[in-house]
Amino acid sequence: MKNAAKEEVSASGSNEICVSGDGTWKTREHTSSIGVCSVIGDVTGKVIDVAVLSSYCKGCKKWQGPKSGQLYEEWKLKHQPRCVKNHICFCSKMEVDWMKEIFQRSVPQRNAKYIKYIGDGDTKTFPELQRTTPYSIKKVECVGHIQKRLGARLRKLKTMNRDKKIMRR
Repeated sequence: MKNAAKEEVSASGSNEICVSGDGTWKTREHTSSIGVCSVIGDVTGKVIDVAVLSSYCKGCKKWQGPKSGQLYEEWKLKHQPRCVKNHICFCSKMEVDWMKEIFQRSVPQRNAKYIKYIGDGDTKTFPELQRTTPYSIKKVECVGHIQKRLGARLRKLKTMNRDKKIMRR
């Protein structure tokens, strides 16, 4: 993925690039224990960075004993390097937390600044990115998502006004 960032930077002619970012979960409404967040370059269309999120670990679930004491501490020491649980908060906060992580590591790991962010209308992610990213970011609305929201609202209006007759002037 470092090569994808280099390709994006060289294609755009600057280390300040426009990216599209989003997260996905196994189920709707962010109820899944596992999710993925990714950032894709707008010029090349390649994935620049990705984060796999998990608030569940099968190894942790298998531990049957008490969560304290020497036996537990020994097990925890052995298990910790293999533990896949990397997120503790609510699933709805996964995308926000990991997009922050991806944006904060953009300069040190990818030598790129994601100055334009094509978002999906998520109201929580962008304000948090603006607040925490060490450089300035501008949001670019995704036309497809605007179209989707507008279409949903129009269908709702149509349903609500099904029995009403519209007079033309």
